[in-house]
Amino acid sequence: CLKATCDPLTAECGFAATSDGAPCDDLSACTVGDLCLDGGCQGGAAANCADDNPCTDDSCDPDIGCVHLANQAPCNDGDTCTIDDHCQETVCVGGGALSCDDSNPCTDDSCDIHTGCFQTANDLPCNDADACTTFDQCKDGACQGGPAIDCDDSNPCTDDSCDFLAGCVHSHNTALCTDGDPCTVGDNCLDGACVPGSGELKCDDGNGCTNDSCDPVEG
Repeated sequence: CLKATCDPLTAECGFAATSDGAPCDDLSACTVGDLCLDGGCQGGAAANCADDNPCTDDSCDPDIGCVHLANQAPCNDGDTCTIDDHCQETVCVGGGALSCDDSNPCTDDSCDIHTGCFQTANDLPCNDADACTTFDQCKDGACQGGPAIDCDDSNPCTDDSCDFLAGCVHSHNTALCTDGDPCTVGDNCLDGACVPGSGELKCDDGNGCTNDSCDPVEG
């Protein structure tokens, strides 16, 4: 920003300022567009050291220029199927896999790197949490109950029903029944079993020429 001069009368040498606005170098690598002003070099705008990399801390050293130091900051690796992404050696690396489990046995859970989690309906066997259904199966992403369970225990002394939590229920009744012995009458249910009645079958045919009795099989 100075130019040498010589006085033709005195033959003395000197320096004079060059025109303001001439380009120069202020010897700092951290400025750009340096210009002369009043014989001195004025630093221009700060150098842009941003490298648009979230995994580097950007700064400037006047001697060497831009410096990009690796960091360990959180970042986004561009894959929606990873979590806890972080910087490692100036590169963003994915952490663990994103859990897409929706706790629904009737969907197959997957992940797309662009859109994230998605579920696809399947047709697997399942459990609809109703103990009164059988052969439950997935349909349209939900567990559908199958045919009703058969709770008939072939016991006339129980009333058969089904509880959706406990399953088959056999409640004792007091209905009339047959204990299998034709020689008893008035049989009835007690504590879930058929017990003989208190009466006896009358086998007297009013014929004095026959001996009357009762056979437990024939009657």
